[in-house]
Amino acid sequence: MAKGKFIKGALWLTLTGAALRAVGMAYRVFISNKVGEEGMGLYQLILSVYMLGSAFAVAGVSIAVTRLVSDQTVTGGKQGVEKIMRFSLAWSMGIGAAVAAVLFVGAPVIATRFIKEPSAAAGIRLLAAGLPFMSASACFNGYFLGVARVGASCVAQIAEQAVRIGSVALLIQNASQPLSVIFFGNVLSEAAAAGLLLIFYRVDISRLHNGGKNIGNIYARFLPIQLPIATGKYISSALHTAENLLVPIELSKFTNRSDALRDFGSLKGMALPLIMFPSSFLSSLAGLLVPELTTAAALRQSDKIKMLTRRALKVTFIFSIFMGGVFFRFAHPIAMMIYGSQSVANILKSLAPVIPFMYLDCITDGLLKGIGEQFASLRYSTCDSLMRISLVFLLLSRMGLSGFLLIMIISNASVALLGLRRLIRKTGCKAPWLQGVLLPLSAVALSHILSLYISSFWLAGVLYSVVFVLFIFFSGALTFKEIRLLLPRK
Repeated sequence: MAKGKFIKGALWLTLTGAALRAVGMAYRVFISNKVGEEGMGLYQLILSVYMLGSAFAVAGVSIAVTRLVSDQTVTGGKQGVEKIMRFSLAWSMGIGAAVAAVLFVGAPVIATRFIKEPSAAAGIRLLAAGLPFMSASACFNGYFLGVARVGASCVAQIAEQAVRIGSVALLIQNASQPLSVIFFGNVLSEAAAAGLLLIFYRVDISRLHNGGKNIGNIYARFLPIQLPIATGKYISSALHTAENLLVPIELSKFTNRSDALRDFGSLKGMALPLIMFPSSFLSSLAGLLVPELTTAAALRQSDKIKMLTRRALKVTFIFSIFMGGVFFRFAHPIAMMIYGSQSVANILKSLAPVIPFMYLDCITDGLLKGIGEQFASLRYSTCDSLMRISLVFLLLSRMGLSGFLLIMIISNASVALLGLRRLIRKTGCKAPWLQGVLLPLSAVALSHILSLYISSFWLAGVLYSVVFVLFIFFSGALTFKEIRLLLPRK
């Protein structure tokens, strides 16, 4: 596959993903208003179990399919690609169906013993039904990226979100069990996406020429790609799910069960998605830089790696410090406007100083993968999860939600700095402390002081942003050329 076509495809997927994340954030606000903070707590717990199941169902599949299909379209033909897809679909959907069966049968035990809410069993069973469809979609998405025609994946993602939101909005108004409606909408959207991708695949496969050399043993080629990626995902997902299930249990020892679920819902279901939403820009940037860095690493272009890394870090520092300042200065009006919740406002203000570390972790993780250091990233995240679980046992029963906020500060700061240290050591680039940290902090301080004299939230927000941007560009902390050079090029 031509490099330019791959980057163009990655760019389209990135832009589609960013737009859908914006829609998804609006959808999360909508459902939080329907189920409340306690309902969001239960929603997050059930979703944690589902995400663990989905990790087993799809981890590594899309990447493996992409690599095999990409190779086969160069050296072979239609029959080889079809053989790859038959094997991949059978493998991934078989695993998806097996995981779905385990969740369906074990739902009462999971709900009673781990979530501590027997009513959660129905939601787990509903979501489990969508796993085989998710597995199929992962295969088809891998195929379309492998043949550099990602338009079908973009359309399917849009259709999936439209079906999810449309079905829930239609059915939830008079529903006695709103969470069941939300989970049903999720299954319906997964099925719709898989069905649409199947149609696109059958149309697209006819474009490939017949013939080509023998593809050989797919099993021996597929698993060495899929299993290492999947193993890392299994470990991280299991630890993440364990942490999420433990938090309400430990919080209940400090307060009552209802308040524990409410606090958990406010934090994990409402405040954190809002805080992390702007980081989708950085996730998109990392996704676009990975092929650039991978190519540069393969060609031993150390100067290019240093340049891309330094500019990415500078943009990340500046953007994250700006967003940290925004959430600190405007925590109350933002939370009240979006959720109408004072507890969310308190969480936003408490976590605002740690936002630069959260966003830094997003970009360093992507950059480390781009230079082949994915195992270091996995090692840091695994150690971080183990530390968080230990601190959950140690602090939550004594300090409640304040203890968990403290855990998040310690965790995000440590893992981000470890990732940054590894990245600097491996690339040889120098961290932009003056232009990326000191000048943006000065800009935030000035913006904060000047905006204090304006009572209107909107006017204060505009002034805050304008002062920050003018300070950054006139101080020379960032230039438009540096931003442009981070964009993908053919």
